[in-house]
Amino acid sequence: MALDKPSSRILIVGAGVFGLSTAEHLLRRGFRCITILDRSEVLPAPDAASCDINKIVRSSYSDIFYSQLAREAIHLWKDESVWGDTYHESGVLVLRKSGNEAYTDQSYHNDIALGAHLEDLTTPDAIRATFPADIKTPSFEGSSGYLNHDGGWAFASQGVSLLMRRVASLGAQILAGKAVIELIKKDGKTNGVKCADGTAYYADLVVLASGSWTPSTFASLDLKGKCLATGQTVATIQLTVEEGDRYRHCPVVLDFGSGFYVFPPNADNVVKFAVHDNGFLHKPNSPDAPSTPRTSLSDGDDGLRIPKTVVKKLRDHLRMIYPELAEKPFSGTRLCWYNDSPDDDWVIGFHPLDPTLMLATAGSGHAYKVFEGLDVGDARMGLLRAAPSWTTRCLPSSRTVQSTRHFHWSPYRLALAPTKPVRAVARSAVGSYGSEEGEHVLNSPSELARKISAKVLPKIPRPDVSKVLIVGSGGLSIGQAGEFDYSGSQALKALREEGVDAVLINPNIATWQTSHELASEVYFLPITADYVAYVLEKERPDGVLLTFGGQSALNVGIELDRMGVLERLGVKVLGTPIRTLEVSEDRDLFVQALKEIDIPAAQSTAVSSVNDALAAAEKIGYPVILRSAFTLGGLGSGFANNADELRDLSAKSLSLSPQVLIERSMKGWKELEYEVVRDAADNTIICCNMENFDPLGTHTGDSIVVAPSQTLPDDEYHMLRSAALKVIRHLGVIGECNIQYALNPTSREYCVIEVNARLSRSSALASKATGYPLAYTAAKIALGHTLPELPNAVTKTTTACFEPSLDYIVTKIPKWDLAKFSSQVNREVGSAMKSVGEVMAIGRTFEESLQKAIRQVDPRWKGFEAYIQPEDLDRALSQPTDMRLFAIAYAMFNKNYTVDQLHDLTKIDKWFLYKIDNIVQTVYALKAAGSLEKVDSELMKRAKCMGFSDSHIADLISSSEDAVRTHRKSFGITPFVKRIDTLAAEYPAHTNYLYTTYNASEHDVEFDEHGTMVLGSGVYRIGSSVEFDWCAVTCARKLREMGKRTIMINYNPETVSTDFDEADRLYFEELGYERVMDIYELEQAQGVIVSVGGQLPQNIALRLKHNGVSVLGTDPEQIDNAEDRHKFSSILDSVGVDQPEWTEVTSLEAAKEFASRVSYPVLIRPSYVLSGAAMNVVFEESDLEYNLSAAASVSPLHPVVITKFIDNAQEIDVDAVAYKGKLLIHAISEHVEPAGVHSGDATLVLPPVSLGNEDMVRLKEIAEKVAAAFEISGPYNMQVIRKPAEDDKEAELKVIECNLRASRSFPFVSKVLGYNFIDYAAAAISGHNVPEPVDPMAEKRDYTAVKVAQFSWTRLGGADPFLGVEMASTGEVASFGKDIHEAYWAALLSTTGFKVPRLNSGVLMGGDITKPEMKTVAKGLIDLGFKLYCSSPVVEQFLNDIPYVSAKRIFFPTRDKRKLREVFDEYEIECVVNLAKSRGKDAVDEDYVARRNAVDFGLPLLNNARCAQLFVESLAKKIPQGGLRPYTEGRIPPEVRSWREFVGKRA
Repeated sequence: MALDKPSSRILIVGAGVFGLSTAEHLLRRGFRCITILDRSEVLPAPDAASCDINKIVRSSYSDIFYSQLAREAIHLWKDESVWGDTYHESGVLVLRKSGNEAYTDQSYHNDIALGAHLEDLTTPDAIRATFPADIKTPSFEGSSGYLNHDGGWAFASQGVSLLMRRVASLGAQILAGKAVIELIKKDGKTNGVKCADGTAYYADLVVLASGSWTPSTFASLDLKGKCLATGQTVATIQLTVEEGDRYRHCPVVLDFGSGFYVFPPNADNVVKFAVHDNGFLHKPNSPDAPSTPRTSLSDGDDGLRIPKTVVKKLRDHLRMIYPELAEKPFSGTRLCWYNDSPDDDWVIGFHPLDPTLMLATAGSGHAYKVFEGLDVGDARMGLLRAAPSWTTRCLPSSRTVQSTRHFHWSPYRLALAPTKPVRAVARSAVGSYGSEEGEHVLNSPSELARKISAKVLPKIPRPDVSKVLIVGSGGLSIGQAGEFDYSGSQALKALREEGVDAVLINPNIATWQTSHELASEVYFLPITADYVAYVLEKERPDGVLLTFGGQSALNVGIELDRMGVLERLGVKVLGTPIRTLEVSEDRDLFVQALKEIDIPAAQSTAVSSVNDALAAAEKIGYPVILRSAFTLGGLGSGFANNADELRDLSAKSLSLSPQVLIERSMKGWKELEYEVVRDAADNTIICCNMENFDPLGTHTGDSIVVAPSQTLPDDEYHMLRSAALKVIRHLGVIGECNIQYALNPTSREYCVIEVNARLSRSSALASKATGYPLAYTAAKIALGHTLPELPNAVTKTTTACFEPSLDYIVTKIPKWDLAKFSSQVNREVGSAMKSVGEVMAIGRTFEESLQKAIRQVDPRWKGFEAYIQPEDLDRALSQPTDMRLFAIAYAMFNKNYTVDQLHDLTKIDKWFLYKIDNIVQTVYALKAAGSLEKVDSELMKRAKCMGFSDSHIADLISSSEDAVRTHRKSFGITPFVKRIDTLAAEYPAHTNYLYTTYNASEHDVEFDEHGTMVLGSGVYRIGSSVEFDWCAVTCARKLREMGKRTIMINYNPETVSTDFDEADRLYFEELGYERVMDIYELEQAQGVIVSVGGQLPQNIALRLKHNGVSVLGTDPEQIDNAEDRHKFSSILDSVGVDQPEWTEVTSLEAAKEFASRVSYPVLIRPSYVLSGAAMNVVFEESDLEYNLSAAASVSPLHPVVITKFIDNAQEIDVDAVAYKGKLLIHAISEHVEPAGVHSGDATLVLPPVSLGNEDMVRLKEIAEKVAAAFEISGPYNMQVIRKPAEDDKEAELKVIECNLRASRSFPFVSKVLGYNFIDYAAAAISGHNVPEPVDPMAEKRDYTAVKVAQFSWTRLGGADPFLGVEMASTGEVASFGKDIHEAYWAALLSTTGFKVPRLNSGVLMGGDITKPEMKTVAKGLIDLGFKLYCSSPVVEQFLNDIPYVSAKRIFFPTRDKRKLREVFDEYEIECVVNLAKSRGKDAVDEDYVARRNAVDFGLPLLNNARCAQLFVESLAKKIPQGGLRPYTEGRIPPEVRSWREFVGKRA
């Protein structure tokens, strides 16, 4: 039968180079039913988790050597001192010894061309020592130039390994241990094979690609066939074989008329092969070389053709690039890259291991790249090296030729050089104007300009996409936070405008982007290559966007490309090409790329081992900085001053990343960033440049950043600007990116630190700082638009092809939450990011924006003051910590340090320090005034222009905030409202993006809208994150649907709520009482909503009401009743709602008396705090005094409540909305962890799986009673404790907390249940169109959702990864499933960095043996095949006493991290289960060391008993389903369903 449909069955015998190459050709042409047989017994499947190193030696040359190292494509080892020249342009490895080739790239068809990947194999002795004794060592003697091995070859072929991986990913079935003994013929045709084990395989086409066939096998067959490459029918195949030798190398297709084989016939339609005495075809240039005719690339009637004119251009082009070729005669083109001509000739052909790569080769063995991205099927090529005289348009193609710079990744290609972009060619603008398809038209009000532009703008083809997948970033973590919700949301808006269906994969259920308003389908699944591949397989999109999901999305995209998934499914990577992403991420390639264009980069060496790192540092000289490749937020990076520090740092970093870069340290240099936008037509602009207040040495995410730069002279600014444009063009970025520089403050010396070829945190900051919608514009560019045709989103009249000009200054300050963690946390900040969020303040002077930003970071801070008093001041100044700014304040206010002294210690530019000194002098002036009456109009104006708040002024002159406010207004000193217009008022702007300043003389807007104010959540911090931004955005949108004007106030640049198109007016401003009152009075607003922005707006609600503000929704008096623990408990008592016993204490004695009466443990709970700050469970009296004083210090104006803590009780979350005290809607979620774990850190299950109907009814009744008692109109949340039933009594339900605002679980319950709780809340708050009550908990559901906390322990060196009543997580993820196990599995895998332990690996167990789960977890792990280890003799005895459980106690160094790493590696420990009762007492506590190093080594840590139990149960269910197997084509796990498919509607 003819091979005319994908279902044709094809059988390939031999999994060598040509078997795999043939399979790949067929797979890429749409054939799917392909089976490959190989005689090797030890050939593992391509998805094998590991491979014994001894098994890389195979029985014969034709077998595949497929080790773990080869699968991971470890770099080829290079040591010139041993081998000499080891690379050629082709990526082929050549080993040389004493002038004789020991291993050559000219072995006949190159299927052994890439040798061992073990970096230790630097000498022949080392190689001999590596392989098993019973395998003969390759000979390094003799002059034949080949590694002769009697009976086998001891080297892995990287080319074969990568081919195998690619073919397997494309869907071929590869079977080992199948020795074919005969061909099966039927009706005169060969249609099958029989194997030695008795199995038989049949097919429509049989391909013999094995080295095991004897000449007699062929002699009995009439071999004919048609060559795919040329279309010619083959008459005969002739073999010249010496007796006893096996035929090798050339696969033969047995199909008799409809199939093909790889090599073309000669002019007589005859293929001739020759095999010689040693079983190998000899060197091409040797006297006895076979005469194997080749056809040229232009032969044939219906095959691949390259016109002679193009061949001539190829030849001339290569001679120009490679001068050595100019001296040699050109022998034409070859279908396979192989040179059978004399040494002096050279040819062009395809690389046999990679049919998409075209090479030139000279007879001496040197190879040169010609093309990459070549598809033999249609001659589509991408020119790798640019020549002035030609572009890709030279080559005929059946497809539209891409005129943009594009790259295609392949393991064999190491260099980077883009094609030239298409340039605009002016045409006459005469004739009537009409936009033709594909034309790009300038965005201009001028018709003439539009007419001309349509003729002259480059014709960049737009990608033909109707459905696009966007890969999100996952849960919020340190280094990868809410900025990707903002960027992804803008990209989705752009896609929606273009009419493109957007599919989103992002497990972060709290984000705005995971709403059906933006995406047509949403998948709450892990951001891993496997799961994204499943979604691609299921949805079959046309394109994918990888640059809007941070480092997670970028890494996944690179891996998908390596797997071949994108190519197989025909998914286009939109925007910046994969190759550019790789080069920007691979530090070594990045430095090489910069060298090509003479841009300086830091002196650096890329290494993959600790010893190499030490050697590199010795060469560069200490101090050095270590940077990790492919990580986010500088994870694993740091400075080392000596070898010991570097040894520790590199060991940790290499556990997180496969490669690190050792660089010269430039601590103290200025650090600057430029945000660059480039389109496919090579229009490139600088959107924003930013300067770090802190010098180089502090990660930019942990630095105070100012935009635009303030200390650069014009020549330095343009020097760096020009370099940025040059770099971005060379790399081929299409979209938005960020380039970071180090600049020597004493000279013009600079170097590039890194390029983020994606949207980043800095991109979000730059976008909000300038008003330029970077993410939106980048998405439009990815869809084929160019900058001139896109509108300026702010002016609406000019184009997006402009560089913003600012008439204000922006200051960003990071938000750290390091004080929330155990005392072991290192407070110093460096090259690895530790901050959890950031604020942005806008002002007309640096002083104004700095003091605004300080207040935004923490409402307790009123401005630039000495909030700390460091004992070692000089160290606090020279070694940056999260509080260094206030150490500077202490030095200036208390110790009278001069600007010069501070500059010497901090290396902060003197310009900034002099500006800070202006604030200091104003403080002295205010203090000198002494009283409010003596503060005149001039001093008041000066203070307000310097950014002083009324409260700060009041403190300095011993007055009150209200008095200062009144006094200030009596002078007529009030803030002015200015627009962000991007063009420094040079053009009219119509934006609603506003800020306030005292450094102005008039308003930019009219106050005639009288909108409703929505207060946002402020800075992201532990306890208040993106979930409140979802609430604020949803509320504002609902109000606009009702026809109400909205005013959003927020100052977080990472949020969607600070997109100026989400509200009618956006004030990028403080959320304190003073600023909210200013805006309320100016706008004469209808009211203020305080219940959707978390705790921050709640804290000022009562004061706003007392000053005449209309606070909408629940009465602030009731909010205060719920926040004050004493009032709250009294109200619950009055309505008969049970609660744990409690008392209000004002002394330690009273606390002790209460605790002894109710019995320990007890819980200390301060009022008005977020995320459980200073809450502690106390188990004994000795801890009571310390904990009580710590709690009281948090909120000194309010009494502290102490309650009975119910140990091991179940905790339940109730989220609800009420209107005028009547319940409208509610959701009940249960915690997996017992009470004692903060609800923000707990694993939530919805619908609950363990609560009976009676409990559900009682919980609803409690929600109704609470709504009525507090007269709630709006959202509220309760935490309820369920104490299990005893003595035939019903279970006790006790309310422990109630917040009269939206909670962090509102997005989760809204999306899981399919009811938007904030829509209900907005209606209840406004009293407009209030819906009828519904009970979603009464509906039966066939799915379960689980929310899991996202922790950032790895970032917080020293922090104890232990869960308690104080919140520690930085984000959350959630997934759906048919049951709790399926949902929990997907959710847990969604947490950033979670790696499932391999089967049969080791698990380290420890902790409290009294926990009942300890026994069941251990038994479950043993049953699944894991090995158990422990460090404690008590735990060892306990585990070994369990029937059928065996555990081994191991040596456990608690002080030496390197030795501990070796222990983990020795026992293959890949998971840690530590169920301790309390935090570690000190840094050498065994449980603490186990937990801490689990996260430091990147291993999964299970630190809660019930979660560990649930994990083991989930693992037991998933393993039989293939849960531990990597992605394979055609298998889609059951949890891979969209949100809509689970819920049954577009919720």
